[in-house]
Amino acid sequence: MPPFPLPQIPSWMKGIFLFTILGTITSPWLGNVLALSKTGLDHLCLWELVTYLLVYAFPSDILHLALNLGLIWIFGTNLALQMSPKALLSLYFGAGFFAALCAWSVMILLPTSTLSGCTTSVYAFLTTWAILNPRSHILLFFTAPIKTRHLVFFLIGGNLLIDLTRSQWVPLSAYIGACLFGYFFALLFGRTRSLIPFLEPFENKVLKFADWIRGLRKTKSSQTKIYDINSGEPVLNDEQFMDTMLAKISLHGESKLSREEKERMQKISQKLKSH
Repeated sequence: MPPFPLPQIPSWMKGIFLFTILGTITSPWLGNVLALSKTGLDHLCLWELVTYLLVYAFPSDILHLALNLGLIWIFGTNLALQMSPKALLSLYFGAGFFAALCAWSVMILLPTSTLSGCTTSVYAFLTTWAILNPRSHILLFFTAPIKTRHLVFFLIGGNLLIDLTRSQWVPLSAYIGACLFGYFFALLFGRTRSLIPFLEPFENKVLKFADWIRGLRKTKSSQTKIYDINSGEPVLNDEQFMDTMLAKISLHGESKLSREEKERMQKISQKLKSH
């Protein structure tokens, strides 16, 4: 029983499912090209840092593929209620890329090992979801209520322990990297702490540093001048700015506006409405 209702599969997730299924079906022919390996990276096949997410051994890993896609569906669609598709894609592929770098660092010592499958992104989804939803409950075996984050961390910890006992160092390093990425994503994007007491001072420092960086960017943006597209002179007042932006939209379309320009236009519009 899932910890929340199952909504429809969003379009961004359908794309991931489609390419993963296609990559798995073609793995007997393209697996060596798409899966992550030290040999491939030594030959500058850098696409493997991402494409390994799309490959499972066919047909032996079909059940593993189905389980991972199911977890992405269950937890990814719930995360979609809390963040944008762009953020979720950043989490999915960002975690996969970071995990690949962690695996690569171990492959230097174990060059014959390879990595494939989207388990790394699944771990990142689970970690992020568990931190953002610490009070969610599930009925274990339909009878015993248990906090879902405890179950998630138990499943992740159990799988990591299995890899450790089997000396599967490459996937172990990748999965730990994915969990760390999910943790920092939840901390920085969702500004949600892990509720682990001894991590609180560290998390406060990370958030404080992130706020300092955002403050620098905001100050820099506020000091950025907007220039007239015809004269090249800086636009100072609101009326000049709006005329310049309307001219820019007429010539190039709204998509060419920067984020700062859109934000200033919105503020001016709100100011005019209030008057």
